[in-house]
Amino acid sequence: MLGILYFIFAYCSIGIVSGQTHLETFYAGGNVVKESYYAYVSKSDTIKQGHYVYFNKQGLKKQEGEFQNNLIEGLWSIYYDTGNLKSSISFKRGKRDGSFVHYFPGGEKEQEGVYKNGVLEGAVVTYYANGKVKVKGSYSAGLLNGHVLNYRENGTLDNVQNYLNNKPVGYWEAYYDTGELNYKGKKTRGIFEDSLFVFYKNGNLERKCFYAGGLLNGKLTAFYETGQLMAAYNYADGNLNGEYTAFYKNGVIAEKGDYENNCREGHWQSFYPDGNVFSEGNYKDNLYEGKWVVYYKSGLVKQKISFEKGLREGEELTFYETGTIKERTGYKNGKKEGKFILYGESGNVINELYFKNDCLIK
Repeated sequence: MLGILYFIFAYCSIGIVSGQTHLETFYAGGNVVKESYYAYVSKSDTIKQGHYVYFNKQGLKKQEGEFQNNLIEGLWSIYYDTGNLKSSISFKRGKRDGSFVHYFPGGEKEQEGVYKNGVLEGAVVTYYANGKVKVKGSYSAGLLNGHVLNYRENGTLDNVQNYLNNKPVGYWEAYYDTGELNYKGKKTRGIFEDSLFVFYKNGNLERKCFYAGGLLNGKLTAFYETGQLMAAYNYADGNLNGEYTAFYKNGVIAEKGDYENNCREGHWQSFYPDGNVFSEGNYKDNLYEGKWVVYYKSGLVKQKISFEKGLREGEELTFYETGTIKERTGYKNGKKEGKFILYGESGNVINELYFKNDCLIK
C-alpha cells in the first residue's frame, strides 16, 4: 500500500493590530525570527492575509506560503532543517487541493500526486532516491482503489495488487527480479484466496493450488520445469491430508501414500524409475512402523527391517541379489544389540560379531 507523507503546519498567535500590517514573532531571546507574515484586524480578530514564512531556530525557512482570510491558499513549501525543499503542496480555502510533491533530503523526488477538496484523488507515485518508481497507485475520494504496482529499486516490477477502498482484494501478481511472472492469484486483506499459480522463469507452471481463508485446501499439483507432473498433494485447512503421489519426469510414480494432519500414515511405497517397487512399509505419526521391505530392481528382496516408533527393533535381514541371506543383525531401540552374522553368497558364515547398546563387544 502507498505510504502517503503528511506534514503538520505550525502557527503562532499574534497581538491584535490595526489594518493590514507586516508582523514578526521571535524565538525566546528575541534575536531569531520565528514567523513573518501579514495580517489585518476584523472584529477584534487578527486575520492572516498574504505571504507567510515560518523559520527554524537557525533562521532557515521551515514553511512558506500564502493566506487568504486566515486560510491557507495556493502553493506552500515545506523545508528540511538544512534549507532543502521537503514538500510542495497546493491548497484551496484551507484544504489540500491540487498537486503535491515530496522530496528526499538530497533533493530527489520522493512522491507526487493530487488532492481534491482535502483528500487524495487520482494517481499517486512514490520513488526511490535513485529516481526509479517504487509504488504506483490511484485514489478515489481519498481511498486507494484499483491496481497498485510495487517496483524494486532496480526498476523491475515486484508485484501488482488490486485494492478496494484501501483494502487489498482480488487480483495479485508477483514477479522475478528479472521480470518474469512468478506468482498469480487473489488476495483478500493480505491473505491468499482461491486459486494460486506459481511459474518458473521460463513461463512453465511450477505448481497450482487453492486457498480458502488463507489456508491451502484441496489439491496442490507441482510440475517439473520442463512441464511434466512432479507431485500431487491434498490439503484440508492448511494441513496435508489424503493421498500423495510423486512422479519421475518420465511419468512413472516415484512415491505414494497418505497423509493425516501433515503426518505420513499407513502404507507407503516408493519405486524405481522403471516402475518396479523400491521400498514399502507403514508409517504411524510420520514414523516408520512395523515391517519395511527394500527391493532390488529385479524385484527380489534386498532388506527386511522392523521398526517401532521410527527406531529399528528386532532382527534385520539383508540379502544378496541372488536371494540368499547376506547379513543378520539384531536391534533394540534403534541400536545394534546381540549377534551380527555376515554370510557368503553360498550361505557360509564369514564373520560373527556381538553388540551391546550399539557397541561392539566381541
